[in-house]
Amino acid sequence: MPEISIIVPNFNTEKYIARCVDSLIHQTFQDIEIIVIDDGSTDNSINILKGYQDNRLHILFHKGDGFGPGGARNLGLEKATGKYVMFCDSDDWYEPNMCQKMYDTIEKYQVDVVCCQNFYDIEDGLSKAERNKRSKNQSFPLNLNIYPAKNHILKANVVLWNKIWRRSLIERYNIRFILQNEHDDDAFWYMYASIGSTIYYLKEKLYHYFLRKNSIMSLAFHKKPKNPSDRFQICMAIFNFLSIHNILNKHKNLILKVFKNEMCESVEVVPMEKLKEYCEILNNLIKNNLKSNAYLVVGDRSVFLIKRYSKIKLWALFFLFHFKKRIYWFVKEEKYKKYIKKINQVQSVLKII
Repeated sequence: MPEISIIVPNFNTEKYIARCVDSLIHQTFQDIEIIVIDDGSTDNSINILKGYQDNRLHILFHKGDGFGPGGARNLGLEKATGKYVMFCDSDDWYEPNMCQKMYDTIEKYQVDVVCCQNFYDIEDGLSKAERNKRSKNQSFPLNLNIYPAKNHILKANVVLWNKIWRRSLIERYNIRFILQNEHDDDAFWYMYASIGSTIYYLKEKLYHYFLRKNSIMSLAFHKKPKNPSDRFQICMAIFNFLSIHNILNKHKNLILKVFKNEMCESVEVVPMEKLKEYCEILNNLIKNNLKSNAYLVVGDRSVFLIKRYSKIKLWALFFLFHFKKRIYWFVKEEKYKKYIKKINQVQSVLKII
């Protein structure tokens, strides 16, 4: 039984798959298994994979039935036997010592998940705006330390590939990926972190994330999702997971923030009426299950999470900040800008209550 199972979904990446697999089989840490799940590729990537002579490499064939990377990764989890699980996208690659560093860290500190930093390798032809937006580094804590996972569920990056996970937790709570969802890593991270206890951050860059055209992330950047209901599905999946395991009240603030954040991400890709319908469903869940007086309100370009029966409070805030706005000459410019931002937020909410 290997120490680490590395799961790699593949679909038509003949240009990149050899680079990915080479980086895995030549890891300085050798006690691994590499599970590549092909999701119905029609290019030459299968023949490339079959050319490897390494008994640690296992090639599985997904039916290509539209379940996408989530379905392929679920199959990989079913077949994984390692103590730990790592993920790699088939167009990306590991630094030679990535497995060693991740393994040593999780073993030394006995945390539930370890995160590392990554390189951004950019394909020619990617627009400057897309490069800048997609290559922003995640801000890590200043000090290397062990942090409570519950405090970092929303702070840590949701991506799969910069982490090492405990397979025992994944199996104990039957954590799986949502099918046919471009943001299935969001849901997987929220589920895992909600039952995990600790997280550790590595400063080293150990993963190479390849920015290329026509990838799922590229389509998301251009607001062309295959399924506009993806974010709503994530909200429902997280809610159901927390409910099944009786930890909904423990993570009340998390579910409220997840609802708000995911619906905010849906504003530009979901028709307004459909977005309001989603928010109404989520509001009913909040009201009936969380016993909270918070609720979601759809604005022109955002979704707000506000308190019920708060009109008077909001008007009071508006006049308070409006008054402060008029004393511009008595405050620093930075503070003045903050007041203006707050006024705009309050005004936006008042218009739609």
